[in-house]
Amino acid sequence: MGPHETAGLFRSPRALRPQLGLGAVTRLPSAKSRMLMTGQRSALTFSHPTQMVSPPPQCYQEPSELEKDNRFLMAMTSSPPACFIPPDCNSSRGSGGEGDGADGEIRSEAAVVRERELSLELSRIRDEVAFNVARWERLQRDKEDLERRFERELRRLQEQQEAELGALEERLRARHQTERERLYAQQRAEMEELRTQQQEQMEEMNTNHDAAMVEMENNHSVTISTLQEDHAKTLRDLIMAHEQQRRSLEEDFEKLRLSLQDQVDTLTFQNRSLRDRAKRFEEALRRSTDEQIVDALAPYQHVEEDLKSLKEVLEMKNQQIHEQEIKITELEKMAQKNVVLEERVQVLQQQNEDLKARIDRNLAMSRQLSEENANLQEYVEKESNEKKRLSRNNEELLWRLQTGELSPRMSPSASPIHRASPGPASPSRLHPFPR
Repeated sequence: MGPHETAGLFRSPRALRPQLGLGAVTRLPSAKSRMLMTGQRSALTFSHPTQMVSPPPQCYQEPSELEKDNRFLMAMTSSPPACFIPPDCNSSRGSGGEGDGADGEIRSEAAVVRERELSLELSRIRDEVAFNVARWERLQRDKEDLERRFERELRRLQEQQEAELGALEERLRARHQTERERLYAQQRAEMEELRTQQQEQMEEMNTNHDAAMVEMENNHSVTISTLQEDHAKTLRDLIMAHEQQRRSLEEDFEKLRLSLQDQVDTLTFQNRSLRDRAKRFEEALRRSTDEQIVDALAPYQHVEEDLKSLKEVLEMKNQQIHEQEIKITELEKMAQKNVVLEERVQVLQQQNEDLKARIDRNLAMSRQLSEENANLQEYVEKESNEKKRLSRNNEELLWRLQTGELSPRMSPSASPIHRASPGPASPSRLHPFPR
């Protein structure tokens, strides 16, 4: 059976039923119009045999209306034909006028003609009703036959659909099982590959970390030893230079102190001698004698020379003092340099402490990296345990599907034909496993 025949079977049976009864009869010309048309025709019309009216076009009408029309037509055919009496007939008979005799005869002839036409029309309507009734019965039988054929075809198609649904379900189940096994195998292979890559990355990271730690420790130890040696050498040089400068400054200071002490002693002695001379001069003045004055002034004849010599000595002392001041400024500069060197020593010590702090930070970072490595290993173990648990759950679900515990009872509404896509399940529709 082709698709057009199947579509014809699924159509509504209402389209197969013809429209019979009064609706079909009313399509013919009315009795009055036929009478007028017949009056205008020639008398040759009565010589022609009565022909069967062609059946009206088939259209559907309800059986109740058809039965009503049939009953109405049967009542019309069973009743005797009434004589058509024009409305002017009784009046003409009652009047009995002589002038209307010819008109009455003409009207009676017309009434006879019309009665004949009506009888012919009635017989034709009876034949048409009989034909339509027979046709309606035949169509009823055809309808019942078509309904039986439709029910048989519907049952056959339902059985065929159920068989196809069962076969499709089996094929989809087998395809789903094959796809699931393939995805499980692919997942296991990817898991093994990821586990191997992760293990290799962990080993490489551990190796690189150990090598970096060893290299950093070696560089740090070399840097510390070099800095310590430089610091010790610089400190020794600074201490030696400081001691040497201190000794030279002490020696210069002692020499200067001794020379100044000698000068002070000399000046003190000269001051005492001058005071003694002044006292003697005052005593000579008290005596108020010229000779004594001359005698007293005689020792002072060389006072200017003594003053000149004293001035020269003072200038020499001033020069020595100036030189000592210059040396003192140089010593102050050296002391400032010593302060700068001490600050540099403090900076070096601070750098040393910073290096020690960096060493501590590197050690803390190495400990943190080792802790992170341990945490990563623990996380990897947890992931492996979770993947094992998921694989066990998948195997259990697969076993349940194979044993039929989770096989769904498929209904026509849940069949693959009524679903969106009958193709194989896409891997993207499966639940992703945690990575």
